[in-house]
Amino acid sequence: MLKAVFWRLAPFLLLTGCLRPAEPPVTAETVLQPNKAIVVHGFVCLAFSETMCTIEFGRLIGDGFSETDSQRIYAATRPENLLRYAGWGLPGAPNVGKKMGYYAHVVEPGPYALKLFSTFGNSRTHNYFLASKETNRPFARVDIEAGKINYLGDFTFNSTPFKDQPRVIHGEDRPAAEAYLATFPKLTGEWVVKPVRIEP
Repeated sequence: MLKAVFWRLAPFLLLTGCLRPAEPPVTAETVLQPNKAIVVHGFVCLAFSETMCTIEFGRLIGDGFSETDSQRIYAATRPENLLRYAGWGLPGAPNVGKKMGYYAHVVEPGPYALKLFSTFGNSRTHNYFLASKETNRPFARVDIEAGKINYLGDFTFNSTPFKDQPRVIHGEDRPAAEAYLATFPKLTGEWVVKPVRIEP
């Protein structure tokens, strides 16, 4: 279980500008090219009233993030991996059938870092950055290898943690990730596990 230092961006009233183009996802026709890399990761979000959560990794240029939108690894929750806090007056919020969701992306190899989690709901957006507010130095780096399937592990994001609860939990379930990738029959290659360590 990992704890991270976050700083919150002031809420925005619109989602415009947050849902930007990113590195392309894997499709049924995807074949691993030797000069490209595949990134696989799990994502689940525990929320109160938010209608969507996102996770984003950014390509690193030196000690900071690239400003090029295409050099992003971006994933949004689907209905099955957006969990609700049980009870507390929230109607219709069962978590039956909810589980970790898996995502795969075609990316340029090289250095990346876990950049931020975002939550959307009630006409507001909150961004939780994993980087220094003063220097933009990332806290969670990872090197993506060319010609391989890079598994980054599974991320649980808690939108409203209670006291002493971590906002992010990182774990690994490679069999589940492999089962997900098996749904893309043309995509084969060497797997490498790339655990993302959050180090403020």
